[in-house]
Amino acid sequence: MMKSLYYNIFYYKNWATCKLFPNYVANNMIDLFFTPRNIPQLPYEAEFEQKTKHNVLKIPTAGYKERAAKFAENNKERPEMKLTRIPEMPSEIVALEFLPDENVEKKPATIVCVHGWEGRGTNFFKFIPKLTQKGFRVIAPDYPMHGKTGGAESGCHTFSFGLNSIINYLNEPVILLVHSLGNGATSMNYFISDEKARKQVKGFIGIGVPDTFTEYILKFGNDVGLDQYTNNLFLQKNSERLGFDVKWFVLSYTITLFDYPCLLVHDENDKEVLIEWATKTSKKVPEKYQTYKIEDKTYPCFHVTKGLGHRRIMRDDGVVDVVVDFISNIKL
Repeated sequence: MMKSLYYNIFYYKNWATCKLFPNYVANNMIDLFFTPRNIPQLPYEAEFEQKTKHNVLKIPTAGYKERAAKFAENNKERPEMKLTRIPEMPSEIVALEFLPDENVEKKPATIVCVHGWEGRGTNFFKFIPKLTQKGFRVIAPDYPMHGKTGGAESGCHTFSFGLNSIINYLNEPVILLVHSLGNGATSMNYFISDEKARKQVKGFIGIGVPDTFTEYILKFGNDVGLDQYTNNLFLQKNSERLGFDVKWFVLSYTITLFDYPCLLVHDENDKEVLIEWATKTSKKVPEKYQTYKIEDKTYPCFHVTKGLGHRRIMRDDGVVDVVVDFISNIKL
């Protein structure tokens, strides 16, 4: 009840202040929006990390500015998507590496996890054991200003450059297992990747999937009590902070360019990323990947759950089994 009271005070204070100081409120909301809370690791994730054999990798981000400059020069798919600034990245991304079980044949692709906002690599703790049992190596990174990775700034842009650095560092086939904001980062990563890095990606699994970044930003502004004028200012300042116009940041467009199997998983009661957004994105999956087969049974690329919301979906055994079965049947 107290949380609800504090939220209402915050909401109506913003609404009133917008009328007098819209620029001030928009700037404050930008700082709030781009600053992740330091959420302690959940006990069951900490226990998993402690008890499960793994290696700690420190993946360098060196070269990301050069790759960004090359993207700015050679962006043929979306020449209108210009970079106006390049984020400051930490020198390394800290990741946990889980090796395939010794008693199974090693698969030729590595699973790279991409957590969401205020998440961490161990959010995938339910998936990791089942994937290693299938012969996959799993890399579970903490993206900038999350978990064990430091940094001066965070957001979808730093997640993108972090993922791009990991794919280049691994220099081998990868399958991307992604949650929430990580889906936006995956979208941007496609554009800042060269042809070689793009061809390394052999599959994409998106959980809690958005469509346009604009929708998400405006929803956040509405949720915190911004009026229409201030919310538009907030949207503009997002573009300035990210270094590109957010209206070009559209997963349902980028996914049309993916030339590998895609699986989207979403809960119809997700209050953070609306089911309508995921539905729109799912319809844009290339036609040849709209379904997939396991043995003699065909399944749709869009798996919808009920009652799991935005975060509990990551801990549901049924979801884990669907994802692991899908990954295990990708032809490598």
